[in-house]
Amino acid sequence: MPDAARCQPATGSGIVTFFSCDPKEKSYEIADLKHGAFTHCVLDAISNGTCATVAAIDKHLRENVPVLNRKYHKPPQLPYTIIEPSEKGHLAIFFRELAQQPASDVYAALFDRLGELMYSQELDEKNFDEAVDFLEKARKSSILNEVDNRRLRFIESLCLGKLKPKSFEVVWKEAARREPVSPPKLL
Repeated sequence: MPDAARCQPATGSGIVTFFSCDPKEKSYEIADLKHGAFTHCVLDAISNGTCATVAAIDKHLRENVPVLNRKYHKPPQLPYTIIEPSEKGHLAIFFRELAQQPASDVYAALFDRLGELMYSQELDEKNFDEAVDFLEKARKSSILNEVDNRRLRFIESLCLGKLKPKSFEVVWKEAARREPVSPPKLL
């Protein structure tokens, strides 16, 4: 007979399970995609780096799978995720290219590259200052919200040469426009 203590769940453990559809639904292959809408959306999230956490990929799947099924004239399909405990939703699931380095090296490399772009006058002073301020804040934070994760990816893309400085300026302004507004503090 197994020891009762061994049958108890480990403290701090958890499980995350992504399902392609509700148990009462079916998932469908889409010939044009060469796989189903669920798989397509998972691959899209990986290749685009749009989802850094469990909660972000859950949201991405719930929003995009039904759209693809409608587009390809398939019956409704709504993915769902079981996150136990729910606090595990903030866990990182996909890692960006720079994020695979130690965090201190990543930020040092980003600061260095931003300095090079500023010195060569490819990046204007305002965007340089805002990007440096943002990196300082991000380096001190253990968890970034969705907008801040995107802003970090924009800086990474700029520093890796995947995004031109002028394009960076456009998306940086848009990210600032969408930044969540803090509620007023009560006195």
